[in-house]
Amino acid sequence: MASEPQPEPEVLDGELVPAGGGPRAVVPARPGGQVVAQAAAVAGAGLMAGAATVAMVRTRKVRKVARRRRKQRAKLGGTVVGSHSFLVDVHLLNRD
Repeated sequence: MASEPQPEPEVLDGELVPAGGGPRAVVPARPGGQVVAQAAAVAGAGLMAGAATVAMVRTRKVRKVARRRRKQRAKLGGTVVGSHSFLVDVHLLNRD
């Protein structure tokens, strides 16, 4: 009897996966990718906070100037007929 040649055992290439592991965290392709994303998020948040601060300061400044103008108009007396603003405020008064 001639013996048949035995097939060579199949070699598998793979990695061990733990049973019941559930979802795993995704690791970024580059090790520094997560740090760059955090830095970008912090920079964006800082930019938004700065813009909000500038808007708040401008609003307060405009209100303060408007309040000052109302007080000045009240001191002038008379009825303001018209008002034009150049480098200085010019008010036309009705002096009846």
